Amino acid sequence: MRKRIKLDSINIDEIIENTKKILDEDPDVSPALKSSIQLLLLLVSLLISRLGLNSNNNSKPPSSDPNRKKKKKGPGNKKPEGQKGHDFPEEVSRPVRYGISVKANG
Repeated sequence: MRKRIKLDSINIDEIIENTKKILDEDPDVSPALKSSIQLLLLLVSLLISRLGLNSNNNSKPPSSDPNRKKKKKGPGNKKPEGQKGHDFPEEVSRPVRYGISVKANG
C-alpha cells in the first residue's frame, strides 16, 4: 500500500483518481489524448512524491536539504600567534603581513 500524497491541504491522490475516473468514463476522448493525460498524471505523481525526500529518508547529502538549518561558526578561542618558543629572527622587527589591507611602504 502506498502512502497518501498530500501537498498542504490538497489531496493529490484523490485528484488523480478522480481525473482517471472521468477520463475513463468520457467516450469522446481519443486514445492518444487519454494516453498523454495518463502519462502526465504519472509524472505529476512521481514529482509530488519526491517533494518529501530529504537526507533522512534517502541517500541525498544533508547539504541538499531544502531550508536546512545551517550552523554558523563563531570566532575561535585561539589567539593569533605563532608557535611557542619561536621568536623573530634578530633582523626582523615586526611580523610580515599579507593581504589586501596591507599598504605599500607601510
